[in-house]
Amino acid sequence: KGQTLQGEQSVQRQMYLIHKIFGLTA
Repeated sequence: KGQTLQGEQSVQRQMYLIHKIFGLTA
């Protein structure tokens, strides 16, 4: 369960970075 939690956190971080990049480029 700990691994899945870490995975979710990493995905959220990636999504956050993607949104940030898209916000700058858009």
